[in-house]
Parts: sequence; C-alpha cells; structure tokens
Amino acid sequence: MKLSEVAQKLGCRLEGPPELEIRGVAGIEHAEAGQITFLANRRYFPLLKTTRASAVLVEDGITLGREAALPALAALRSGNPYLAFAQAIELFHQSPGYAPGIHPTAIIAKSARIGEGAHLGPYCYVDEDVEIGHHAVLHSFVTIYRGAKIGNDFFAHAHAVVREYCRIGNRVILQNGVIIGGDGSCGAGRRRRGASQFLRGSGHHRRNANRPGHQVGRPGARWPRICNRRKHIAVRPGRTSRLDQSRR
Repeated sequence: MKLSEVAQKLGCRLEGPPELEIRGVAGIEHAEAGQITFLANRRYFPLLKTTRASAVLVEDGITLGREAALPALAALRSGNPYLAFAQAIELFHQSPGYAPGIHPTAIIAKSARIGEGAHLGPYCYVDEDVEIGHHAVLHSFVTIYRGAKIGNDFFAHAHAVVREYCRIGNRVILQNGVIIGGDGSCGAGRRRRGASQFLRGSGHHRRNANRPGHQVGRPGARWPRICNRRKHIAVRPGRTSRLDQSRR
C-alpha cells in the first residue's frame, strides 16, 4: 500500500515520499524497511534516530533526527499516534479465511438451519431448531443448543457454547470457552442481543461463577450500552459481562 494511501485512510498529514510502498507495521525497535512504526511516549524519542522503519506516526512539533548512515524517515503527523497505529494494524492485518463447508465429524440436527457460506469445524454440534445466519464460522468443538438464533458473520472459537433459546445478533465473536446463557436464565421467549461486539471469556467454566452471558435475562439487571462498532469486553475472574437486552 502506498504511503499516501495509508495517510489518507488514517487521516494523517504526510511528510515524505507519497509513493513509498508500505507492507506492514511494527514497534519502533523492531520495525524494518517498508514498515510503519509510532512514537507516543517521548522517552523513546532517541529511537527515532536508529529505527529502520520507513515511516513513523508522530505528533506535530517532533523533529525526526536521523543517524547519517540511515535513510530519511517519513512522518505521518497525528494528534493521537497511538490510536492511529492501532488503526494501521487493522489496515494490514489479514484474518485467516475459512472455506465454507461442514466437517465430517460435525453433527447438525435435521431441523437446524445454517446460512450460506458457513464453516463448521471438527466436532461441532448444532441442536434442533437452531438458526445461524450467513458466513458463520464455528471453529471446533463448538456447541449450539436447541432453539438458539444467531445472526450473520458469527464467529465462535474453540469450545464456545451458546445455550438453549438464546438470541445473538450480527457480527458477534465468542472467544475460546465462552458460555452464553450458562446459568439457564435465558429460556424460551426471552431474548438476548449482541450487536457488533467481541466477548472475551476466561476460557473455563466453573459452576456458579460469573462469566460472559451470566445472568442475562434476569429482571432488574443493569445492562451496558452496546454500540454499533466492534469492541472488546475484557472479563476478569469473578466479574460478569452481559449482553444488552434492553436496547434494539
């Protein structure tokens, strides 16, 4: 990707050759030619002289001094270099692709409905009356209980579980071992919503322990607002991450 294109997508002011080819991002100490790095902490200012990166995300007013033997360093001026670097990572990160299909060891109930382009990995189990939208990925050992309704672009990592009659929206990603509805409080007729969010679980199930989805559907509970962008919800041991059922 051309440096000028990167600058445009990140909303940065470019100081340097616009035709410079950029192929990735890296930290300031490990970056190589063809990569972008960033400087958000001024104590790393001396590393600007020695980094081998081709461009750096920096605030206005910072002078890019260089050792004589090293090539010039292009600057992408940003009010928040740290945020801009996070956005740059997304530009160059390529998620692994999963070919549509159902693994021979997966078990799919006859009444289950799976959308187009779905990938169901080894030893997945989809129960009766389940509905899963388009382009879903169930990695391996994923269990979807009876009557669950799941939207499009769903991704469940290994050993994730969605319990009976739960409702999950579009673009939800369940990390390894996450259990949605693990306390059984999401019964028939109750709805559970997920809108463009990540759930990060502890990776294990303990009886009566708090976990992603725990207590969803309980009257009087307080629910966090879910925005229309993907975000991470970090769940610490002994704490609860709940899906929003009060907003449509």
